[in-house]
Amino acid sequence: MIEPINGRDMPGYFLNDFDRALAFIDEVGQPHVKLQFDIYHRQILHGDVIDGAERR
Repeated sequence: MIEPINGRDMPGYFLNDFDRALAFIDEVGQPHVKLQFDIYHRQILHGDVIDGAERR
């Protein structure tokens, strides 16, 4: 399970983008690697939580 976290709450966190997280999951290609879709962090990072949830 990987979780993108916004830089406002955790400055310098290496994974602060949902698109990068999804690309990493696709690149790894392992069925046990999943995205933790945290609504709070998604909204701060990208907004439009509904769109983000529907895309995957």
